[in-house]
Amino acid sequence: DELFESRRRAHDVREALDRLKPSEREALLLRYESGLSYREIGVACGIDEAAARKRASRGLDQMRQIMKSEVNR
Repeated sequence: DELFESRRRAHDVREALDRLKPSEREALLLRYESGLSYREIGVACGIDEAAARKRASRGLDQMRQIMKSEVNR
């Protein structure tokens, strides 16, 4: 069922987000839920744009690893 798979995927994403470092989770949520630019994320977090980009990148890498390991179980 397509609806079930969509809900399951959303649950898996939320669980992966919960396993991230708070700073990486914050950067990802600001970027992808709030639609902020890296510059805006930097301002919101009190860091520069490059650091905001790095946090989001690390968070995405971690999420990929977490989700990949869950699929391979």
